[in-house]
Amino acid sequence: MKILKQLTILVLLMGMYLAHAQSDRGDGQHPVVGSWTFDASTFETRMDQGTKQRLDTIPAHKNAIRAYYIGRTETFSLDGSYTVTLADGSTLVGQWAAQNNNIVLITTPDGSVFRKRISFPAPNRLVMVNIASGDTKSIITETHFVKN
Repeated sequence: MKILKQLTILVLLMGMYLAHAQSDRGDGQHPVVGSWTFDASTFETRMDQGTKQRLDTIPAHKNAIRAYYIGRTETFSLDGSYTVTLADGSTLVGQWAAQNNNIVLITTPDGSVFRKRISFPAPNRLVMVNIASGDTKSIITETHFVKN
């Protein structure tokens, strides 16, 4: 009986601590939560210049890449699910998790993990910068979004 009482007190204390920690963060919602639409005006301005020069010589390829970004919406849900919806309606899914130093990890169904540094330069604006891993290089160095 004494052990049950101690466990009950411990559970209550843990609950109070977690409730207090949650209230310190406001509503407990990470600022990236929500739906964000790619800012089309940044497509070429944030493209790696070497890549841009090469793509300017291959318009069909550039248009295919443009179609991947323009009209794209990324949704970060409270439950940790992550969805990319392209302009043609196709979707890509995954999971997201916040880390320290404004880092977000995005994990795809096949287990690939992408690290992105996020910032909020203005209200309802999100900037994500891919953190390179190995030999990977992003075509667009920063992706800019507007909150829906």
